[in-house]
Amino acid sequence: MRRPVALVYQQACADRAAALREEYRIKQLSRAQKQRLIAAAISD
Repeated sequence: MRRPVALVYQQACADRAAALREEYRIKQLSRAQKQRLIAAAISD
């Protein structure tokens, strides 16, 4: 069962291929790196 989720980060990309590459890059990050990415996006 999936718990409720919330959108915490989004980024505009030039096209679908760029978006898929960025998604893959983010998925390869560690949990701590993802949390830093989110924190940086929120502080902007």
